[in-house]
Amino acid sequence: MSNDWSGYSTNDQKQSTENKITHGRKKTLEQIILTALDSNRDDQITFDEAEGSVLEIVDKAGMAIKKINTVLTPFKNILTFGFGTFICFYGKNFTYTILFLQVFRVSGWPTIKKGLIELKESYWESREELKKKFPVLVKSARSTSSQESDQ
Repeated sequence: MSNDWSGYSTNDQKQSTENKITHGRKKTLEQIILTALDSNRDDQITFDEAEGSVLEIVDKAGMAIKKINTVLTPFKNILTFGFGTFICFYGKNFTYTILFLQVFRVSGWPTIKKGLIELKESYWESREELKKKFPVLVKSARSTSSQESDQ
């Protein structure tokens, strides 16, 4: 099921983009993002298109992190040594840095990790709820805008 995000049309952006290209100017960041979100090039950005684009970005970021991890894993000891050496020469803040890292590891990280897990669960619940209610919200927004234009 494809839901339209009324008000998010790329048609205006395409026209202004064509004007800017003919005048030798660059696209704005907004135009680039809206064009990227409109995957089927129908001048309408749907919820599924936006969600697909975000999931694609998340997947690419995950793959990049895995690739970086794979490349750097053989050098873990060297990188740890280099970081430790850098921290030693950091100056008078070295002891505070170690203290902060140890306190954060013990007290802060478990709280942040729990919060991130709750955020992920809340996101997926909200996403499912929005998918169910999105058609009603679009109809409501359209009726509201038509009432405002009548006045």
